[in-house]
Amino acid sequence: MFLEDSGIIDINSPKAVIKEAYAQKLISDEKTWLLMLNDRNMTSHLYKEEIAVEIAERISSCYIKEFELLLKELQK
Repeated sequence: MFLEDSGIIDINSPKAVIKEAYAQKLISDEKTWLLMLNDRNMTSHLYKEEIAVEIAERISSCYIKEFELLLKELQK
């Protein structure tokens, strides 16, 4: 929604949205956001407890922080 409101409407995939958000300086760690997207895709297709535990650890150790940083940026 924010990118569309900024006039950027030709984005049709989550990966492209992440790359554009990085280009627009809405996020500062593109690599982590792409890893987050990959983890999301893995949880949709794999049902292994060890992978779920690894992803849960990444959520609490770094993904939450990234969302908090994005929220601050969007509130400016």
